Parts: sequence; structure tokens; C-alpha cells
Amino acid sequence: MSQPEITEQPSGTYRASAPSGGPLNARVKHRWRSLAVLTAMLGMNNAEGGILVILFPAIRASLGLSLTDLGVLTAGAKVSGAIFSPLWAWLARRWNRKAVLFAAAGLWGVWGIGAGFADSFATLLVFYCVLAAGYAGVVPIITAILADLFDDATRGRAVGYLYGALSLIASVLGPALGQLSGIENGWRIGLWTVGSLNIAIGFLVFAVFRDPGLGASDTANASRNTHTDVSVPHALAALFRIRSFNIMLLSRLLSGQLLLVGFGVVYLTEVYGFSNQVAALVLGPFGLGYFLGAVGGAMVVDRMHRRWPGTGRVLFFQAAQFLFAAIAYFGTQFDWGRISIFMAFWFLMGLTMGVNPGVNRPIVMAVVPPALRTLAFAILVAIVESLTWALYNLGAGWLGDIYGLKPVFLAVLVGAMLANGIVVTLLYGTYARDVEAMPERGARRSQALVLGEGTAS
Repeated sequence: MSQPEITEQPSGTYRASAPSGGPLNARVKHRWRSLAVLTAMLGMNNAEGGILVILFPAIRASLGLSLTDLGVLTAGAKVSGAIFSPLWAWLARRWNRKAVLFAAAGLWGVWGIGAGFADSFATLLVFYCVLAAGYAGVVPIITAILADLFDDATRGRAVGYLYGALSLIASVLGPALGQLSGIENGWRIGLWTVGSLNIAIGFLVFAVFRDPGLGASDTANASRNTHTDVSVPHALAALFRIRSFNIMLLSRLLSGQLLLVGFGVVYLTEVYGFSNQVAALVLGPFGLGYFLGAVGGAMVVDRMHRRWPGTGRVLFFQAAQFLFAAIAYFGTQFDWGRISIFMAFWFLMGLTMGVNPGVNRPIVMAVVPPALRTLAFAILVAIVESLTWALYNLGAGWLGDIYGLKPVFLAVLVGAMLANGIVVTLLYGTYARDVEAMPERGARRSQALVLGEGTAS
């Protein structure tokens, strides 16, 4: 069956021409080029956020910080992001997604450069929280744009490629940044460099990226408008009536694997006595594993989705949670003596973490109408995930100073992830029905937007 073609009309709308009885899904032009530049933007944003974790032992020595301070820094950044992410989502809905990305992800890099000049914990905390306030708007907007660039059949692969590429960037930059700990004020050099690169990539995205418009890959006649006038209360009411979306929010609350990203290197230095430079070596295989999980897992889950549309994604998602818990138990609770063995376990944990974006993002995209997706991902990723990350990292810093990090990792990386897998069971009863209802709900929403009503549910 031939794919519909999209052309940009003078009126500013996309049209899809499909054979009679053909699919309504449309193929957006230049979607892979757009994905590439958005990946570069998100990759450098993540690198700036990761510097604090990777180089914390060096920052700790330079500024005289404690594990509790690390928890406060990471938690403060996440809370800041959770507070300001809805603002960026609102601006993207009311204004222009491309311009918002340029401001929040590109120009905002000046705050990362400023953080490199911090001479105290308080100054570093302020700059880092302001930096996080901007970058928090990037993931929800880019994820929503991704759903507009790719149709349901290819979203898993597209998301997998995005997060796979991000892991490759991290696997290269992570160990490289870790080596800066051996240079006097190396952590400052890292912040200055990455902040400057973020600004440069912001200009690249502004010059190259072309917004496809809301629902461009979902319907035969997708609007080129990138903003809506849907009231926030009505949008929230519509979102929280979607049962599968609520289950996904609960699943994110139980995503204990997030602690590994924030405390993984610190864990190896504190619990097993590795130096900062040696412990940072696990980031290489972790990133490689994440890449293979993201790309390979997305291909598998897309095939499972085609074979079992109602349960394939759910089954894959659940298996990933249980498998991670098992690997994390053996990888963090035993002293294997050599960093090479820990590198192998970090590779496997990266593998099982990497499969998640290629399945959880498409699950949300499949049950949420296009007009609500930016808000949905702002809630899921920037608010719920950020607050969860903040809770786990703040708790780990505080409890780690009291009891040590080993029991904290057991409770969070193993216990919480097992509970997560159990919660995913609920999707077997809701996902297929929510997917079936979504086209009707999306059609009513789109019709309301065209008519200027903005309050359809």
C-alpha cells in the first residue's frame, strides 16, 4: 500500500493524498533531518545537565560539598524544571514551538556558562536551577514534535533512534568530561564548553528545523499551526480522563532506575572505593548498552506492536522493568572487585533502560490526541519524572549520608522497579480501549480547535 504524500500549501496547511481506503497517516517531509538536529539539541542539553553528576567528586573537593549537597542540587534542578516546564508548554501551545526551543534550549546555555564561575554552593545551586528551568521545556516539546513527524507505525523506531543517539553522545562525552576531574578547575571548563555548544546548536536548529504542525503524521489534513487556544483546565480534564495516561504517570513515579543516572558514578566511589576517573569509565558501556537497547528495542517493540496491537507494547514494557530489577540487584549489591565487571553490569542496565523510551513514549502518543501531547509530556516527563528524580536523589543523598548508599540502591533500583512492573499490568485492561477511543477523541478535539471552541473533550 503506497504511503500518502504531504506537500506544504500556500495556505499553510499540509495535505495528504492517499489511495481510496488507504491510511490516514501521513509521511512528513524532511522528518529524519528534523530528528537529527533536534537530537543534537537534546544531546547537548543532557550533557550540560550531566556534568554535575559526572564531575561531582571534583566539584565536591573544590567547593567543599557533601552527598546531601548533591541531593539538593539534583533535586533543586528537577523541582525547578517541574515548576517551569508547564510555562514552556503553554508558550509552545500559544506561540511558536521552534522559537520556544531556540530560547529554552539554545540561548539558555548562558546559564551553564555562568554556573562555571560559581564559587560557592549557593551560587552553583542558583545557576543550576535556573539552567534546569529552561531545559525542562525541551523534552516535552521535542517529544510532541516527534509524534507529529512520525506516524504510529514508525514512532517506536524514531524514538529509539533519538534516545539511542543521545546515549552515544553521552557515552562519548561522559568519560571525556570525567577526565576533566584530573585538571585543576576542569569542571568549570566543562560547563563553559558545553554551555557554548548549546548556544551554537540553538542557532543551528533555528536555521534548519521546520515545524511539521500539530498532528501532521496523524491525519490526512493536518494543521500547520503549532499552537492552540485550548484552555488549560479543559486540557487537563481531557488528559486525566485517559486511564492509560494515568497508569503511565504512576509507572514514572516508580522508575527507580532514574537514581542510577544521578548517583551511579558516586555510588562506585563511595561504596566500592573507586576513584572518580575510574568510576566514570562505566559511563561508556552504559551509554553503549543504552544505545543498543534504544535502537534494537524499538525495532522489536514496533514488530510486537504490529503483531499484537493491543498488548505488544505493554508486554515489552513490563518485561523491561522486571529485567532491570534483576540485573541491578547483581550489579550493585556485590563487590566484584574490578571495574571491568561493573562496566559489564552497567552495560546491561543501560541496555534494559534504553528500551524504555521507544515503548513508553509511543504508548502515550497512541492514547493522547495531538493537541494535548505537549502538555501530556510536560506532565509525564518534566513534572512527574522530574519530581520522582528529585525525590529519589534527595532521599539518596540524605539517607546515603546516614545509612550508606548500598541499601538505598537496593530499595530503589530493585524494589521500586519490581513494583513498577506490577503496576504496568494494569495497562492490559486499558491500553487497547484507549487507543481505540483516541481517534474519535482526537477528531472531536481537532474539530473544536478549527471551529474556535477550544473546549471539546
